[in-house]
Amino acid sequence: MEGGAPVYVRKRLAFAGLLTLLALLAGLLSAAPHVKDGACEGFALWHLLDKERIPAIWACAKAYQDANWWYVMYTFLVTYVCIKAFAIPAGFTFCILGGALYPLALAQLLTGLGEAIGSSSCYLLSGAFARPVVERFFPSKLETLRARAVQEHEHMLLFNFWLRLTPFLPNWFCNVACPLVGVPLRPFFIASLFGTQGSLLFLSLTGATLR
Repeated sequence: MEGGAPVYVRKRLAFAGLLTLLALLAGLLSAAPHVKDGACEGFALWHLLDKERIPAIWACAKAYQDANWWYVMYTFLVTYVCIKAFAIPAGFTFCILGGALYPLALAQLLTGLGEAIGSSSCYLLSGAFARPVVERFFPSKLETLRARAVQEHEHMLLFNFWLRLTPFLPNWFCNVACPLVGVPLRPFFIASLFGTQGSLLFLSLTGATLR
């Protein structure tokens, strides 16, 4: 038993959530509307990892947005959740893209939800599957975070806000390590939603400048 539920139950739930995310993303990609020729020529999904390609990604997304505005919004949110769930370092690109595609308030809402839901998905997947990998490759960082979590067990919400604001631990590591050191999901989710708003705002404004 871990966290009040058998380990095999948590693994099955995490696996079901993973399949749901992938199926939703695949369904959206297969239902993509037609865009004018050349708008997305040469574009590939791995280009989301390349900050230099942000203007080209924006031009492609804008073409899809002109064809179906709602489709782009749903795809943006689901893709953001997926990249955070798998700790893929494309959040920088997506936040700037959000600022370029949407009004500031909507960009903040979409990226904030993407951060909270995606980071929580990563939390659940890591808690179910990633313990041996994290303990193997990051033992010292994990032990330091575990000791700090024990010290702050009565102030978990503030501790999670501190994790989102400190530059010493990247967000992806917080997402994979927090379930392994006893951080509860509720304060983790709240801090992921609200504790990242400052950095998201900066990137959204950068995207608005691009637009």
